[in-house]
Amino acid sequence: MACLSAASALAGPLAFNITYTQAVQNDANFVSIQSAVNYVTSEYSAMYSDPITLNFTIDEGAVGLGQSLFSNNYWRGSYAQLTAALAADSKTANDALAVASLPATDPYFSGCSNCWYATSADAKALGLITDQSVFDGTYTFDNTVSYTYNPANRGASGLFDFIGVTEHEFSELMGRTSQSSAFGANALDIFRYTAPGVNQFNQVSGAYFSFNNGVTNLAGYNSGSGDKQDLNGAVATDPFNASTGPGQAHALNTVDLSTLDVIGYDLAVPEPATFAMGLAGFGLLLLRKRKAAR
Repeated sequence: MACLSAASALAGPLAFNITYTQAVQNDANFVSIQSAVNYVTSEYSAMYSDPITLNFTIDEGAVGLGQSLFSNNYWRGSYAQLTAALAADSKTANDALAVASLPATDPYFSGCSNCWYATSADAKALGLITDQSVFDGTYTFDNTVSYTYNPANRGASGLFDFIGVTEHEFSELMGRTSQSSAFGANALDIFRYTAPGVNQFNQVSGAYFSFNNGVTNLAGYNSGSGDKQDLNGAVATDPFNASTGPGQAHALNTVDLSTLDVIGYDLAVPEPATFAMGLAGFGLLLLRKRKAAR
């Protein structure tokens, strides 16, 4: 399969190496697709200062709006190893709160030495993988729907926001993902609560994102169809929501930025006052597919 690679449009510490499959290169909208992807890589490169390179492939197919599949290069180890890496990577006030709220013992898999994982992208951010050439995953967008690619017109009538879909899927490859208990848990699962001090691994009603031991509910998780780490749609513009529809524009918000911050990425912009937002939130997808609300 012939592929085309492109570096991030914005030079910065967090770099993206994007490869397009032949199917995407043959797409009539390829130039617009590249431009929209460059917009997203520029966003993330400007927001986070990690001196790492993320290697993504972009493909297309009938996948239910968007799909992210992280590579089998993921890191696996113990809760103690993962939380030690989170503590060592702490650089922001958000990080300090998150590290202080980490349960002293494994909240899900007591005594298990390899029940925790990190996508290879997140493992790079945490220093658990140092080889920057490691392949990190594939983002596939649905080529059976129509999109707006224009960052200045993301809510075009009848069209899906391609930039929002890409923000969602990239964030999953970067580590905003969650698997079944049979696969294991990751850093994001630590910050999943149903009440102060009560961690909840499963997809249940009332689960929410918090990094101060569950005291502040920052965004509610999806409890219906779709991925459990996606958000419940309370903030319609959040690209991390489990589903969306045509004509809906999206924009990353401070909860979205703090989500990647506390799982290992280093904010390069002035840190948002996350907890001042109360219940404000944002979100999109897991290792499988995002639902398109039609």
